[in-house]
Amino acid sequence: MYKDKPMTNTKQTTIIRSEYWITGFKETGAGKIPVIATKLHKKEIIANIKTRLINFGGNCRVEPGLYCVGNPDENSPVLVIANYKLTFDTVRKELGNMQCWIMILDTKGINVWCAAAMGKFSTAEIVEKVKAVNLKDIVNRNTLILPQLGAPGVSALMVKQESGFKVVYGPVMAKDIELFLNNNYKKDEKMRIVTFI
Repeated sequence: MYKDKPMTNTKQTTIIRSEYWITGFKETGAGKIPVIATKLHKKEIIANIKTRLINFGGNCRVEPGLYCVGNPDENSPVLVIANYKLTFDTVRKELGNMQCWIMILDTKGINVWCAAAMGKFSTAEIVEKVKAVNLKDIVNRNTLILPQLGAPGVSALMVKQESGFKVVYGPVMAKDIELFLNNNYKKDEKMRIVTFI
């Protein structure tokens, strides 16, 4: 039903099969938005293991743009993430009980923390993506929830001035997103700490 999307770089090509994670489309004032699954297909799990073992940090990307989970409306939260497939999968697995929008930035397949340090998870990319997906035509709540690890690459003040959207930094770990949203966008101390296992 959905076509394979080849993503390329100078090293190799990795095929991201969107039919595994796009379950349909939601009509909005800005057109159809893909609805994504929150459970990983077994072929995705195998591909992710191969990426971690063989091609860690390689070219494993999701098409940038706007997606949704469940049946969000104009008051649902907007999460902003990188287009690195392992980041995308980690976040969407935690959203099974939620209705939200996910705006994926073009970080060239690099995770949030590294992309922020390299200037790819950036103020300019956020502002550009807000305009490209016509976010103002979809949501009334002008707030973007960014991962805390993206903060070094983003000026919240400039995003507000140039896009009209306020930036709120969410928790470090994806597993805390639901609690963060249910707690009126407030983090406890554990949600702010980076741990390395």
